[in-house]
Amino acid sequence: MNRLNCSVTTCAHNNDNYCCLGHIDVDGKNATEERETCCSTFAPQDGSMTNCSNNPNPELHIHCKAEECVYNHNCECNADHVDIGGDGACHCEGTKCGTFQCDCK
Repeated sequence: MNRLNCSVTTCAHNNDNYCCLGHIDVDGKNATEERETCCSTFAPQDGSMTNCSNNPNPELHIHCKAEECVYNHNCECNADHVDIGGDGACHCEGTKCGTFQCDCK
């Protein structure tokens, strides 16, 4: 499990910089920079309401499609701590994995 900090306050799953889901998905199959990644689990808030029926989850699984990331092993993130950012994001492309590090060859 990964320790997640999510600063995407416009996401319906965000509660107090944590995610209320049991896992998130990070996309960016061909990413070589963090700005080319995104949290595809992002869901825009409907007004001021969040979609957190579960408690905020500081530790969860991260499914990662960023093939060049040093932390991606068989589509699972193995970083101890992951930062997801995207201040003011309206869609998943406005988010990014701030922990992404390219293992470009």
